Amino acid sequence: MGSEKISVQGKEISIISCREEDYISLTDMVGDMENGLALIEKWLRNKNTIEFLGIWEEINNPNFNSPEFGGIKDQAGLNRFVLSVKQWIHKTGAKGIMAKAGRYGGTFAHKRYAYWTGNPTGEKAGGAECRGDIPDGRAFIHRKSTTIGD
Repeated sequence: MGSEKISVQGKEISIISCREEDYISLTDMVGDMENGLALIEKWLRNKNTIEFLGIWEEINNPNFNSPEFGGIKDQAGLNRFVLSVKQWIHKTGAKGIMAKAGRYGGTFAHKRYAYWTGNPTGEKAGGAECRGDIPDGRAFIHRKSTTIGD
């Protein structure tokens, strides 16, 4: 697993490569925000997020457990619904997001997940080199862009 960093609006964001794919650190994206780590947990509880992640996995992951996803989707958004990244991966076989333990750990999302997640504050990543080739029509940040939103 290789690692590098990009600068996004003056913030260093880690990118790791795994299975010949790039994963962007959501932890770094929210690291300097108050309650930033809780924001990732809240994002994963959101029904719209679960629906997006499930659709992405169904398109990009032939080993995705769609029946298990259906059960999760039915529960998403309810007050009692709690789901960690590790639970999501274990239950569905997801490959678009990962939780990495240790000193350089955190929650990492496939570059297409991460762009959809975007900036949790709702700001746009101005100046990013983007490509609009995601099936839902959204663009994603191309890793060759090393400085975004200066």
